[in-house]
Amino acid sequence: MYYVGIDLHKETSWFYVVDSKGKRVDSKNLGNKSEILRRYFEQIPKPFILAVEATYNWYYFVDIAEQYAQKVFLANSHELKAFAKRHKKTDKIGRREIVVEGMRNI
Repeated sequence: MYYVGIDLHKETSWFYVVDSKGKRVDSKNLGNKSEILRRYFEQIPKPFILAVEATYNWYYFVDIAEQYAQKVFLANSHELKAFAKRHKKTDKIGRREIVVEGMRNI
């Protein structure tokens, strides 16, 4: 099983992929156009579970992700904001926290 955390932004998204042992498989920034997302989802090892922060454009992203992921979870934005206040939040930390949030929901 693989786990994918996404820090979703308006134009691009940061992806963080780990294996079942928590070892990083991939980490990159991609555009949010459907053809880019589909191409990347096809490359992620299967099966995978995905967690994405519930931001204003999550529904568009989830509609595409559900075609590839075994399960898709929405991470609680309020919990992630509380985490950011306690830690210096960068996109890398945000992606890791989203992966952890997704893994806790399994």
